[in-house]
Amino acid sequence: MLLTAAVGIAVFTLASAVVAGARRLLGTGSPRAWHAATAAIVVAVSVGIGLAYLPRAQFLFGEKYDEVLVDKKDLQAWAYLATLPGARDTLIGNANTDGTAWMYAVANLHPLWTHYDFPVQQGPGYHRFIFWAYADDADTDPRVAEAVKALNIRYVVTSTPVVRGFVMPDGLVSLDRSRSWEKIYDNGEARIYEWHGEGT
Repeated sequence: MLLTAAVGIAVFTLASAVVAGARRLLGTGSPRAWHAATAAIVVAVSVGIGLAYLPRAQFLFGEKYDEVLVDKKDLQAWAYLATLPGARDTLIGNANTDGTAWMYAVANLHPLWTHYDFPVQQGPGYHRFIFWAYADDADTDPRVAEAVKALNIRYVVTSTPVVRGFVMPDGLVSLDRSRSWEKIYDNGEARIYEWHGEGT
């Protein structure tokens, strides 16, 4: 957000400098005409930047966000999750491909994968990687219990569909087959699991 404002200020400053130089060079014209010229340059540059970005935006929305990732069933699941004991005090295990990261904005929950840095997100990190890659192997892989404890995860929420061209992280695909995760909610689209593995 600050970068956008900085670019706007820079465009205005450069346009003002160009117009001021032209005004000194020509020495004629009313101040109103020079102000209009400055505004015209700023508008032209803004429209140009927008047109340059449009093809990329069309591609991203067409290729990556072709399905509605967050719908009524997701909202129902997150509302239910928010009522569960400890849900607001722990990280909620989730994927980075299914729209569940939006639960922070909708239900005031703290997902493992976010669109902001809570508490600090510096890449996947060891425990996040173990969780995403192996959570469904919790019955046989002690690293999962270690990661769940380190990340303070009690619940996992998954949802379909995923962003086009992406897949669900391997560790979240088969949670149903793990004795360490109990499915406590399923509305046909969103599923919530509770940790019952080692150390609970």
